Amino acid sequence: MSRHTFRVTVRGAFDQLDEPARAALLAAADRHSWLNSAFTEPGTLTYGPELHAFAFRYVVRAPVEEGARIATEQAEAQALATLEALGCGYRHLRSGAVDVDEIPVRRKGRSNW
Repeated sequence: MSRHTFRVTVRGAFDQLDEPARAALLAAADRHSWLNSAFTEPGTLTYGPELHAFAFRYVVRAPVEEGARIATEQAEAQALATLEALGCGYRHLRSGAVDVDEIPVRRKGRSNW
């Protein structure tokens, strides 16, 4: 069974943050800037100091058949587990997956178009 690499983004908004969760997020906000974002297997969480919206970025390997669905479900489960561990509520959760192996590569000196 062939496997592809998917980049999955899980986005949402923080909701009903209590003071300990708010303080912990604000203390770590500089490490979670979009400037430090990357697609990684364990996931990268990004958000701004205003604590409105957040995004997780994941790299997930999944079978080609139904790969986007499987990769999205796995990334969402990881994101929810992280939010729960942080004590953060959320709303408006949405996700999207891109099959990186299907992106055409344009090599210098060759025209693929």
